[in-house]
Amino acid sequence: MLLTFMIASSEVDDFAMKIKIDADSTFEDLHNLIIQACGYIDFGVHRFYVCDEDWHPEHRILQTDAGYSADEDIYLMSDSATIAKAVARTGIATRRAEQASTR
Repeated sequence: MLLTFMIASSEVDDFAMKIKIDADSTFEDLHNLIIQACGYIDFGVHRFYVCDEDWHPEHRILQTDAGYSADEDIYLMSDSATIAKAVARTGIATRRAEQASTR
């Protein structure tokens, strides 16, 4: 199954990118795909956020464990969990499915 991500930037007004990636890929695979597609050099610390419908971050997916508090749910890009499993684990897929069924 292919997953589609729409990517926007708060730093560049007209930046928009649509990326399709296999659901069995990791967030590290997605990170590498974005870096390559944009022609960026991969340096620095990068992260993804899984957000609710109002764009409030609920979960962080980090490149490395930077010593965050033990009471936070921290996911690493390099985990063997696939994107599909990580998104399902956070519950966001379930919430979206429930919303669609009530429309």
